[in-house]
Amino acid sequence: MTADQRLKAARAFWLDEQATDDQIQAVLVIAQQKKFRPKFVLSLDTDRKAKHLSGLRTLPDPLAARALVIYHLAEQRLRKETHDCETGGRTPGTAKRSESGDRRPSSTFS
Repeated sequence: MTADQRLKAARAFWLDEQATDDQIQAVLVIAQQKKFRPKFVLSLDTDRKAKHLSGLRTLPDPLAARALVIYHLAEQRLRKETHDCETGGRTPGTAKRSESGDRRPSSTFS
């Protein structure tokens, strides 16, 4: 990964509300490798924690995997939101139904 991608992944990792256990592990890894106290790492803002995490040479495999998954999910969400904004939040099928007055839910299997 490039340095920019690592930073984005680390930022997404710290912003994920469901990754608290992994975030605690990351705090301990940062504290150990940077010779900080864990309490100090916890007090850092998200950007500084992301910078420290992205700058680490080694991460435990489960922690690195979790960060990658969170990064990819955040990127997909961003792409979807961008696409929805560009298309007005409608897929072509829903736009046709709303123009014709058809309010039935669409089904791929019908």
